[in-house]
Amino acid sequence: MIQFISFFSISLFSLSVWAQQVSVLPNAGASMTDLVLSAKGSVAITSGLEINLYATCYSRNLRGVKNPIGRNTRVTMHVDLPKVEKEAYQSIQVEFPSQIVVRDSESILDKVKIMDKDGKVISAALASGVGNVLKVNILDLEIGQAELDKFGNVLTSQREQLIGDIRFIQDVQHSITGQYRAANGPISADVRTKVDNKTGKVEVYANFPGENGFCGGYYSPLALFIEDSFLDVSFENHTTFSVNEDASAFYWPSAKERIYFLAHDTNKDGKINSGHELFGESKSFKNGFDDLARFDSNMDKLIDHKDKLFHELVLWRDKNGNGVSEPSELVKLSEKGIRFISLNYRSNQEYTYGNRAKAKERSHFVFQDKSGHFKKGDIFDIWLSPKLNYQARQ
Repeated sequence: MIQFISFFSISLFSLSVWAQQVSVLPNAGASMTDLVLSAKGSVAITSGLEINLYATCYSRNLRGVKNPIGRNTRVTMHVDLPKVEKEAYQSIQVEFPSQIVVRDSESILDKVKIMDKDGKVISAALASGVGNVLKVNILDLEIGQAELDKFGNVLTSQREQLIGDIRFIQDVQHSITGQYRAANGPISADVRTKVDNKTGKVEVYANFPGENGFCGGYYSPLALFIEDSFLDVSFENHTTFSVNEDASAFYWPSAKERIYFLAHDTNKDGKINSGHELFGESKSFKNGFDDLARFDSNMDKLIDHKDKLFHELVLWRDKNGNGVSEPSELVKLSEKGIRFISLNYRSNQEYTYGNRAKAKERSHFVFQDKSGHFKKGDIFDIWLSPKLNYQARQ
């Protein structure tokens, strides 16, 4: 299963104590005991704060996801800090482009902002890193209070909780809206934290699901496995075939693989132009089988010759793996001896092809081979993963 994890390591360093009022008696060259603090009082405990962000995302079925991370959004990480007296900022905001989650080489530092709770840039803060790694350092942050006696000895000290709530909000920079698309507001994420009070270290694990067409949240085509088992195929190739309206490059079956995508040449131009002519998850259907059910005109849970549009369905085997349908790659179901496809799918199993694809919802079909024997084959809803940092062939 593909799963990218966002990791934050937050640690405290350079603990120091600063007195509010300090006066020094004249130095007679005696000893350090001649240095006396003139007044007892409360002092601030200060420290630096370091945040290491490894921002990535993962693919998943987007049903039930309220707001996935978007392709072109500004993401703000809100970090609540200890609420000590006279705290300059009780929370910080780190703003960065969402593209950080799929980049491993391009620097995004010029697009990062570190701000206080009111949106004012923090001058005593530094950002460093490259690709999907972002490091933030904030200097001299108040983390608690200490009580001193008149000699400057610490009587009691109170260190606040190292860190509070962490949440993520995004600002969408494009106009594409709809189901499975990113929207303004809090981002859906799986977040876990680990705190070590002895070392002052906090680890935060955050997993972000990507919107449809980003981080693997793709429209998923149905694929039939006739001659070969689904366990014996590979997805080493990549393409920019338009699976959905904003999909970029993603993994694709290797050349010569015998994988057949079920398709419907809607505009009857003799080729498969986009994902709209395949069967998969979309704004209207939760998976490819529910999409295909539109063709079950007699509602018997089978797609066969009794259904009005059965003869219009085709199989596309991309023999050269270029992501472009060609006349020689399209065949009717009858040419492969397909008798029926069952719509009674199972979703309790999942098969992965490295980090390239998943075979998810599963059903079966029956076909007649060249010798006249009837056989059963597997049909899956295939989820294709994005190919990162891919440059299209010219």
